[in-house]
Amino acid sequence: MLNWPYVLAAARSAAEEGTLDKAVVDDIGWARYPRVLADRPSAPPLGGTNLAVGAYSKHPEQSVALVECVNALEKATQYMLDEGEPSPYAATYDDPKVRESYPNADLIRESIAQGGPRPLTPFYVDIAGSVIQTWHPPDSVVPQTPSETDRFMADVLAGRRLL
Repeated sequence: MLNWPYVLAAARSAAEEGTLDKAVVDDIGWARYPRVLADRPSAPPLGGTNLAVGAYSKHPEQSVALVECVNALEKATQYMLDEGEPSPYAATYDDPKVRESYPNADLIRESIAQGGPRPLTPFYVDIAGSVIQTWHPPDSVVPQTPSETDRFMADVLAGRRLL
């Protein structure tokens, strides 16, 4: 799973509620996003909230102030602790509460620092779903998988196939 900070937080909550066995939480591990090419380090995909102010906003100054407020270091750190959404700030991962909640804090920080952006498209869910369906399980991947993925994704985006 790509979103292990969120998954870990959600699994802990489910275990506290009694809807998930604590043994599952204890079994969750983490690793850096894998390489695609042997001679290049991986670029873990970056997600996030993607806050922006529209060009036609009626209140651009207040909108910018709001974005700056909700995205401040302290707020991002607390949001990570409350919701499991990784903070974009390297300093967050030195916070003792974060380090206690996320033993993988250093790996999360490294993954964000060395990550790459997800494709900017309103169809990201369809694109990601197409890749997941054609590349999973990993032992099903064959040399034809990339071209099969291209065809499948094109069909999904054109409305000829469903995910």
